Amino acid sequence: MRSREEQIIELTEVFYEAGFRFRDKAKPEAERHIDEAIQRGRELERAEMGRDAARFIWAANNTGCFWGIPGFGPVRDRKPEQKMTDLRAAIDAAMNGENGNG
Repeated sequence: MRSREEQIIELTEVFYEAGFRFRDKAKPEAERHIDEAIQRGRELERAEMGRDAARFIWAANNTGCFWGIPGFGPVRDRKPEQKMTDLRAAIDAAMNGENGNG
């Protein structure tokens, strides 16, 4: 991943070429865009952490019921991150079914 500064330099050039007359006006606009993107990323990360916490609480209260969820069962030759994606999807499906959303 490129650093914030590298992204600002590139975006400043894009803005300059797109019509900003002076680089000193394009750079603050580029900084604003990059900072907003960073903030959105942080907010999405916090939201996913909240969803993970809800999943964990649900799983702790509903142990042993994962095997009845379609598509969730013993899976071989899967990377750990794929297994986690499967687990999240299974818990989400079960939670939605409990809430009448699935």
